[in-house]
Amino acid sequence: KADEGTHEGGTADCDSPAECEICGEPYGDTDPDNHTGDTYIKDAKEPTVDETGYTGDTHCSDCDALLEKGEEIPKLHSHDYGDEWVTDGDNHWHECECGDKSDEGTHEGGVADCDSPAECEICGEPYGDTDPDNHTGDTYIKDAKDPTVDETGYTGDTHCSDCDALLEKGEEIPKLHKHDYSDEWVTDGENHWHECECGDKSDEGTHEGGTADCDSPAECEICGEPYGDTDPDNHTGDTYIKDAKEPTVDETGYTGDTHCSDCDALLEKGEEIPKLHKHDYSDEWVTDGENHWHECECGDKTDVNGHDYGDEWVSDGDNHWHECECGEKSEISSHNFKGGKCTVCETSPVDNPDESETPDESETPDESETPDESETPDESETPDESETPDESEAPDESETPDESETPDESETPDESETPDVPGTPNTGDKGVYTWFIVSLLSLAACIFTARKRVAVK
Repeated sequence: KADEGTHEGGTADCDSPAECEICGEPYGDTDPDNHTGDTYIKDAKEPTVDETGYTGDTHCSDCDALLEKGEEIPKLHSHDYGDEWVTDGDNHWHECECGDKSDEGTHEGGVADCDSPAECEICGEPYGDTDPDNHTGDTYIKDAKDPTVDETGYTGDTHCSDCDALLEKGEEIPKLHKHDYSDEWVTDGENHWHECECGDKSDEGTHEGGTADCDSPAECEICGEPYGDTDPDNHTGDTYIKDAKEPTVDETGYTGDTHCSDCDALLEKGEEIPKLHKHDYSDEWVTDGENHWHECECGDKTDVNGHDYGDEWVSDGDNHWHECECGEKSEISSHNFKGGKCTVCETSPVDNPDESETPDESETPDESETPDESETPDESETPDESETPDESEAPDESETPDESETPDESETPDESETPDVPGTPNTGDKGVYTWFIVSLLSLAACIFTARKRVAVK
């Protein structure tokens, strides 16, 4: 035999003998006290509010030997951690009266400044160090100095009110000068002001007033500059007509649409014009107080002119007037006969006989109408030779009053009452009686006509 020897090495456990480390063969007995395999828990019990629990005994999975006894678990209780945070320098948590902790964590968040450390944004407790470069509080100015005409000033240094740190150096203020603001406005799109040569501003304000239209923005009523936008709905300029069409006999027309000359917006729609019709003007004149014209049945007028009454008189037996070609009359008045002619229109009764005034037998006045002495005209009313009608003007027999109208001897003027008028026949002439009788007849006819006119009125 060669290399003969006893088994050696290896380790026996509760389940297997040792294994020779030379030949690899198991040898010897197992070791009941060496448990190298897995274990398991036996007789474990969860605690309740009323009973304790048990962690369970630990046994060897290979030989079932008891390796370790378990422990009693206290009865359960409900933790009450409360709302208040418990803290130390770095952490915070909620704590039960039994000492158990919940929501445990480190402080976080917040901002430290020159006066105070950061404040945890979870528990609200300050933690950490202050930040000497973070100045969040108030400030104060130190060493400020007002300028004068002779010396410059100083705005002053800015210091932190919490830690007195110098935050910002001040600036020099130029010597004072008297501002001289220009009369001209300086403007931008929204504001206007008067400016001094040093750049200082006065009377600064926003543009206001004025009215924008479709073509131009509003003009500031203070500085006169345009500002803002145009107003597309405000049309203040001229207009023009588009698409107008004249009517014909066969087609209607169109007045045309009204557009703004500035922005071409449609301001007003036009209207249809009826088809044309041929005017047929009446031959009769239509008149009003000032004009006359010929009129179509549609109401259209032609030959419209003011009345022209001319200078010539038109007359009838009673009146005279000026007459327009349309028949309208002006200055109508009664004749004023004197000396056989009207003093206005120079017409005589013979030129315009009025048969309606010629008395017939039924109109011959009775004795009650015979003028008494009180109605007999005195010498002042006796017509002179120029007013005495000649034989051609003497009334005919139908106008000759009857005997009841013939004045009696008391009404006959004597020679002393006969007016001394050139051309009057002297007493003793053959024609004196003829002239006297004709005069009396003419006088009687005048009185009769006057009474009749008074009665008609």
